[in-house]
Amino acid sequence: MGEYLSLLNKIKESVYAKDCATAVADMKKLLNNLNIDYTSVKNAADREKARGVIIKLLPVLNDLKRNEVTQTVINGLKLDPQRLATPSLDDLFGENRLDSSVFGMAPSAPVSQNPANVSPQPVQSEPQPTALEQPTPQPAQPTPQPTPQPTKPLKHGARRTLAPLMLDDYIGQEKAKAGLRISIKAAKKENRPLAHTLICSSYGLGKTTLANIIANEMDMPFFSVNATNLKDVKSLSLYFSKIQDSCIVFIDEIHSLKNDVQTVLLSILTDYAVSFINEAGEEITYELPPFTLIGATTQAGELLKPFLNRFTVLELLDYTDEEKAVIVRSKFKKMGYEITDEAVADVARRSRGIPRTIETYAKGIKDIALNDDVEKITEETTKKYFDMYDIDALGLGANDLRILKILADSPKPIALVTMESKTGIQKEDLAYRYEPYLIKLGFMDKTDRGRVITEKGRKYVDPSYVPVQTEEPATETAPEAQEQANEQAQPQVPASESEQAQPQAPAQPVQAPQTPTPAQQSVANNGLEENNQNGEG
Repeated sequence: MGEYLSLLNKIKESVYAKDCATAVADMKKLLNNLNIDYTSVKNAADREKARGVIIKLLPVLNDLKRNEVTQTVINGLKLDPQRLATPSLDDLFGENRLDSSVFGMAPSAPVSQNPANVSPQPVQSEPQPTALEQPTPQPAQPTPQPTPQPTKPLKHGARRTLAPLMLDDYIGQEKAKAGLRISIKAAKKENRPLAHTLICSSYGLGKTTLANIIANEMDMPFFSVNATNLKDVKSLSLYFSKIQDSCIVFIDEIHSLKNDVQTVLLSILTDYAVSFINEAGEEITYELPPFTLIGATTQAGELLKPFLNRFTVLELLDYTDEEKAVIVRSKFKKMGYEITDEAVADVARRSRGIPRTIETYAKGIKDIALNDDVEKITEETTKKYFDMYDIDALGLGANDLRILKILADSPKPIALVTMESKTGIQKEDLAYRYEPYLIKLGFMDKTDRGRVITEKGRKYVDPSYVPVQTEEPATETAPEAQEQANEQAQPQVPASESEQAQPQAPAQPVQAPQTPTPAQQSVANNGLEENNQNGEG
């Protein structure tokens, strides 16, 4: 199956590089190989693997239809655009077999392409009523397209064309990838499922993409569901009762599961069996094949501790500037465009470090390049796209700036519920999509009383803002501190022996002035008279 995926990547690169001849040849080779594999195998598990490979081909076919340059590929393969527009899994695998009509090949395709000599099943159409049977003529009814049941898990087929399919294509997260490679290799050697895995990271770092890659590396079918759809124990039991073969089950936002649902799911992971009560009040138990559960969460702490301990935890880290630049270049390379270093830095800087956002930007910038007939993406092209959608130099959009302005205008902290009512943005999006990046930039803080804007955030919202310098109120120790500072500022003069002894002077008793004796008074008067005579002379 690995060679099929590499061939798929080669076909996509040929398509985006406008190499139609190579794309036609590789696509025909892939179709022929899939036809041989699927019709020749008898084992249900192997047939399921071939089925998964075919499903991976559908996004490629859909992308061929949308690209005018690859019309040559469509014509060379004789693909039916209507089939490409609405592929149906039930239409592909209605009878557990594959024929050339599945891919919209012309009816004149040689039967020799099917080595098992299985004749294609004709498409059943509704018989047209005659005039005697039906007085009013009815228009011909098209063949109805069956739709999957809502409780039936869907396989991973509708992939994004720019998303990586294998670990070698996944950029960054080297520690997580190294551990996965060892675990996957060991599981394959022992022919057992991979250990249940919990992928933890902040918003948009590639948890779902990594789960799809694990399914591809393990060559196993992939079932995906959001935890919000598993509202209670009954819906959880019904969902897992649909599992028939070894597979990988992916639950996104797994922390949203209620505690009782987590407890039941823990027993399912332990016993590989699911039980529930039917409408007749009977308990029905289904034994499940060994499978791997992969959960994705931004709040691992919300999970019950016994349930959390059941997983091998993978933590995805923020991408470095170098890794973001590599991701940007790879996206544009897959679309067949060159990009300058300045444009790479511009896209990476505004992406918030989220690969999903980089992919969205890349597709929009490509559309502008196509409209302007530009063959090489420059910073002028990227700036035109970002100006069109009001995305500033740090990647902040209208909602981010609105949040900051509300905080700046508020005289007190704002609670999350209040912010939800003021902005109209759901509190989950506020808490996990907008606030983490604003906090990372240092524009806002979360306190016990609510959200507050920082001085840096005020300056960003209003460049003319000048912080008000307010004098701090005097405290009781302020005079003492000022006196101590004055003493430290004065130069230190060495004290003399008399000065060193001076502190002991206050300890001596102070004597009252004594009345002079008559002899002392006579001496003093004589001295005064002498002074007066000297002054007169």
